[in-house]
Amino acid sequence: MKYIITGTSSGLGYCIADKLMAYGEVIGISRSYGRAEDFLHRPNYTHILHDFSTNYSGDLYKNMLAKLYAEISSDDYTLILNAACFYSGTERLDAVGIEEIFSINVFSIMNLLKSLDKTCLRRLLIINSISGLVGQGNQHEYCATKHAVMGFARSLIKSAKMLAYDVMCINPGGMKTELWENYIDQVSSDFLEPSLVADVCAFLVTRPGRVFIESMSILPPSDV
Repeated sequence: MKYIITGTSSGLGYCIADKLMAYGEVIGISRSYGRAEDFLHRPNYTHILHDFSTNYSGDLYKNMLAKLYAEISSDDYTLILNAACFYSGTERLDAVGIEEIFSINVFSIMNLLKSLDKTCLRRLLIINSISGLVGQGNQHEYCATKHAVMGFARSLIKSAKMLAYDVMCINPGGMKTELWENYIDQVSSDFLEPSLVADVCAFLVTRPGRVFIESMSILPPSDV
């Protein structure tokens, strides 16, 4: 089994990639190597550089897909969609910021899934957020993207159950990731460790048989 993971340069994506290399080959995609540079020497890890805020009909996107298809070949694969753009909500986004957050959080999921040949796709895991189920003060645009992803996942699962691949969507609460580096005063001491959430993700995608999860929430005490 091959595992395609977006957003592997840091945080949860990095931790998921690290754990899934024990089960098969991992193909990471992110705009920079980041912490995934640690993996480049491993024989079962491949990294593809791509910025999901770019044009989805342009050459950069087409080149990324070509590299991805070359890595997948005709093997069975699991797709884990984890790329995320975040802001604290203390600032308001301008038109460019709104376009970027929707491009990364929503359109990257829809476009990548649409672009791939799903003949060999066996399992899809969408990493969403608890903000896709509840509102968060001041994080209007961010919550809007996560609600959109939740709606997409719920609709997708109704169709996918008749196809060859499973669909799962999880909604973690606050995690101690690099996304919070600029907002250290807002980080709660009880936020989830990314490695713990990665353990759950690795368990889910390596289960045998058909498994559908419309929504699973993983919360620290501060989000309960």
